[in-house]
Amino acid sequence: MTIRELMSGLAAIAVVAMMSAPAQAYEVGPVTGGGTIEGTIVYRGDVPTTKIIPTKDIEVCGDPREEPL
Repeated sequence: MTIRELMSGLAAIAVVAMMSAPAQAYEVGPVTGGGTIEGTIVYRGDVPTTKIIPTKDIEVCGDPREEPL
């Protein structure tokens, strides 16, 4: 084993250790006073569509069609 291979292996281990540390630091706890998000979305203009072309079973998936995004 060369020094280059050894250093590459140690660098890989260090990267894995640094990436796993934040995941281990998370602690599950109860959520109090949870919230909700409310609002209205207004889209002016034609609804954009995309063409769906079934490539498998036409009997199940249907014919080509335009569907909203």
